[in-house]
Amino acid sequence: MAELDFPGGLPRAITPPDEPLNDVLHAAGYTAAVEWGKARFYRGMVELAGGLAHMGFLRSQALLNLFSDANARTGAAYTLGELFGVMKVGKSAARSAAVEHLYGLSDKRILMRGYVVPCPVCKLDNWISVSKINERVACSGCLAAFQMPLQVHFSYKLNQVYLEGLVQGALTVLLTAMHLYDGGAPFTWQACTVAEKGGGRTEIDLLCKRGDALVVVECKDNFNAGSDAAAFEEQVRRAKQVSREIGAEFAFATLQPAASIPAAVQSVIDAVGASVLDRDVLLHGGVKTLPYE
Repeated sequence: MAELDFPGGLPRAITPPDEPLNDVLHAAGYTAAVEWGKARFYRGMVELAGGLAHMGFLRSQALLNLFSDANARTGAAYTLGELFGVMKVGKSAARSAAVEHLYGLSDKRILMRGYVVPCPVCKLDNWISVSKINERVACSGCLAAFQMPLQVHFSYKLNQVYLEGLVQGALTVLLTAMHLYDGGAPFTWQACTVAEKGGGRTEIDLLCKRGDALVVVECKDNFNAGSDAAAFEEQVRRAKQVSREIGAEFAFATLQPAASIPAAVQSVIDAVGASVLDRDVLLHGGVKTLPYE
């Protein structure tokens, strides 16, 4: 199991995700299970933050710039000045807000604090967490032991759980869960559910229950020019069918602006009658599109 560094420095294994909504699928004749390989990282991201109610930082444009940065997603470490560049904040109120967010993420161990130290033997840059600092440290490459420099600046990198979740599409899923949760009604959600019936297999990105209302959501962070349009259409139609059979609303969510949704994708969405939760809705509330809101 993957290990997380939680506030206080005590490692804790990611708990297996609850599957509280599988019963509604079972009642419609489906077998259902959460795909633990992906869901553990989504749940881990939420656990580190302290729950969905504490994930408002995902709506910060500056932090979205960081979470979307290709190098940050591969584990790159940045100095504070470099972080400001990645976050695209100048010397303004935006930077002050960014600093507050960074303090919060560092406190929750979502943003890991450490040092980048070059090995004097093989010259490899080593990133060393503050929790692992000793007077002498070992190079992660050649394994040579060497003394820490007398002066070195902090560097910051994303927690491995966030790295894994982000590359697997967690942003849109979690922002959508937050949007639906904001209504204040009793709320339950699960991500990465696989429902099977009659030889057909449907991957449900997000399944939610708010009050007595069920919602099935197909989620996309972005659109790739080379993606398989036919496969996308089949997936959407399967998800729509599941939503119909369990009496759920069906929505399509994307982190992209409505104007950036490709015509072929929009055509599929229109054909199945899906509500659309686009970037404006997910980040700013936008227009409430689901009928029970």
